[in-house]
Amino acid sequence: MPERRPKVLFVATLPPPVHGAAMMGKCIHDSSVVNGTFDADWVNLSTSRSLSDVSRFGLAKAFSVLAVYGRVLLRLLGHRYDCCYVTATCYGRGFLKDAPAVLLCKLFCRNVVLHHHNKGMSLYSGRPFYRWLMRLVYRGTRVMLLSEKLYDDVSAIVSREQVLTCPNGIDVPVSGQVRSDPAAPDFVFLSNLLASKGLIVLLDALSSLRAEGVACNCVIAGAESAEIDADCLSGEISSRGLDGTVAYAGPVYGMSKERLLSSGSVLVLPTMNDCQPLVVLEAMAHSMPVLTTCQGAVSDMVDDGVNGLMTAQGDPEDLAEKMKWMLGHPEERKRMGMRGRALYEGEFTEDTFIRRFCECIGKALER
Repeated sequence: MPERRPKVLFVATLPPPVHGAAMMGKCIHDSSVVNGTFDADWVNLSTSRSLSDVSRFGLAKAFSVLAVYGRVLLRLLGHRYDCCYVTATCYGRGFLKDAPAVLLCKLFCRNVVLHHHNKGMSLYSGRPFYRWLMRLVYRGTRVMLLSEKLYDDVSAIVSREQVLTCPNGIDVPVSGQVRSDPAAPDFVFLSNLLASKGLIVLLDALSSLRAEGVACNCVIAGAESAEIDADCLSGEISSRGLDGTVAYAGPVYGMSKERLLSSGSVLVLPTMNDCQPLVVLEAMAHSMPVLTTCQGAVSDMVDDGVNGLMTAQGDPEDLAEKMKWMLGHPEERKRMGMRGRALYEGEFTEDTFIRRFCECIGKALER
C-alpha cells in the first residue's frame, strides 16, 4: 500500500497578472515534485486580471474577493487538510483582503504557512487595528520568508521560531554565453512600469548622461500599470529629450524576453521597494551583470563589485555614475556576468527552490 501523502490546501496567487508572487505560485502549482510529495488542492487567491486592475476596487472586485473566500471555505468543508499554505499580502489593503482567507484556514487546520513575497508589515504593525488583526492572523502560524534579511520587517508580530526561509529560484534554460553583439542595448530595464521600481530615477540618470555627452541606449520592457502607462512613459521620455536614447518594448514574455536578456549588456533595476525580484535572477542566468539597489534580499543575489553594482536608492546622479562605469569597463562586465551565472546555478535554480520549499512545508507538518 503506497504511503499516504500529506494533504495540503494551496491558497496562492496565480497569473494573470504577471508578477513575482504569481510566477512563483505557478512554479509551485506546476511542479511534479510538489505534486508528487503532497496531495494538493488549489484555490487561486488573485482577484485581478491585469496589473492596472490591482489597485482598483469596485463591486466586481468585491464579488471576486467573496468568491475566493467561498472557494476556500468549500475546500475546507470538503476535506481534512494536514497543512494550509497561503501567499498572503502582509500589509495594507491587500492584508485586509487576505486575512479572512487565512482565518478560515486557521479555523479548520492547525498547520498554516504564510508565504511572504512582499514587505511592508513594519509600516502598519504600529497601528492599533492592524496590530490586533495581524496578531490574530499570524498567531500559531509558520511564516516563509525569502531571506533572513527580511525578518526585521515582520519582527514586531512574528517570532524567529515561526520563520522558515526559502529564497526564490527559477528555471531559465539558457547557455550562459556572454553577449557580443555591438548593436545590443547598453541597458535593459525589465519590470512592470512602476515608480517604485526606480523607473523615473533611471530616466533622470539617462538624462544626466545625455547632458554629459555620454552615448548609450536603453530598452524599457514591462507591463503598463495604473500608475504609469505607455503614454505617460512616452511623455516622461520626451520631456527629458531621450527619444533617441530610450525605447519602450512593451511587456515581453517567452522568447522575446530571452532575446532581450541575451542581447543587453546590463540589467538596471534601481528599485525602491522590493524583496527578491525575479528579473535579477533572470539576468544572472543570462550572464548579465546587474545594476540595482540594496533593497530587501537583493544583496543575497548581487554582490557589489562581484556580479554587479549597487547604487544609492533614489539617487539618479549616483546611478548615472555607476552606469558610466559599466559602459567604460566591458571586460569587467563580462566577468561580472559569468560570476552571476555561476551564482544562479549554485543557489537560485528552480530545482533548488522546489527542494527548499518542500522542506519548509515538511517542517510545518512536524507540529
